[in-house]
Amino acid sequence: MTHGKQDLNPPPAADVSLGASAPFQFPAPLRQAQADIQAMLGPRLEKLNAESVRHKALHGVIARIAIAAGTVAVVAAITQLAGASADSVSSAGWAEIIAILLCVMAVVFGVTTSRQLRWLSRRLAAQRCESLQFRALAWPSLWAGDFQSWSAALKSEIPQILDVNSARQIRSWLESEPLPTAPATDISADRQPALQALKDFYARQRIEKQIAYYARSATEHGRRAHTLHHLPSWCFFGSVVLALVHFSLEHFFRERFHALGRWLIVFAAVLPVLGAAFRSWLMAFEFSRSASLYRAKGAALVQFQHKLAQAEGAQVLAVIAECEAYLEDEQREWLRLVAEAEWFG
Repeated sequence: MTHGKQDLNPPPAADVSLGASAPFQFPAPLRQAQADIQAMLGPRLEKLNAESVRHKALHGVIARIAIAAGTVAVVAAITQLAGASADSVSSAGWAEIIAILLCVMAVVFGVTTSRQLRWLSRRLAAQRCESLQFRALAWPSLWAGDFQSWSAALKSEIPQILDVNSARQIRSWLESEPLPTAPATDISADRQPALQALKDFYARQRIEKQIAYYARSATEHGRRAHTLHHLPSWCFFGSVVLALVHFSLEHFFRERFHALGRWLIVFAAVLPVLGAAFRSWLMAFEFSRSASLYRAKGAALVQFQHKLAQAEGAQVLAVIAECEAYLEDEQREWLRLVAEAEWFG
């Protein structure tokens, strides 16, 4: 899964660099196949990634504005109910009105422009195109020498990937989990160099990069989840403490600390609102569950890495097909997670 990742274009067909290794020429039948994949998927993949990043950024801005403005509106309303001075109430009233307008505008803009749907549809299409550029290199027709059938299958699958633009189509994709294509059962001796090249290419360009991506994403999301995870609970218990202090002041020092007690009850009411805002933020971006998902998928890819290293002959194609099916399943898990999260447009 390549969340927000923009460097998804496949390497040039005739000059592929594997990490620190020197560039090498793909032998037949991979050379022409890789050239066709680059020609058919390269520009589309670049465009889809750019659109996905743009829509994701706008969706994030909408969510932040809706959460922040909604919180300010409720806090301002509580401040007015507390019976502060006339000037303070007037300021709080204007803050409430402006915050409500901002919140409504953000939500309406998000709903009318379908930012979340556009982000998810472009991201899904980009991930499936990325997967296709690797899956296609392991299709049996290519290794059986039937390049015409292979090319036709590639051309027919691309429109199916790009034609997922509605919530109904995304839901339909989530509910279908096809089995990986059976690999070729016999690889001729003259194709063994190409098979070894594919094995090295897939290990470096797919598995290693995905493992590194999952590690970075798990660290980033884990750090954010750790920072925000306990804030809602702290806000709740802080509210209870303030209510207890207010009770003590009102019953034992009412005449002396009446004004302070009034503001204590204001803050006691405000803290749960802030806690709800932090919880909404966590649910909108799913930091904790995303971090857990990334760690689990990264560990699984390490197993695929070892499995591919030990594979020989047609087993290489089988491992690639199995790994791509696993990564597609991971895409479904992530998409279900985001689709079920709090939504702001």
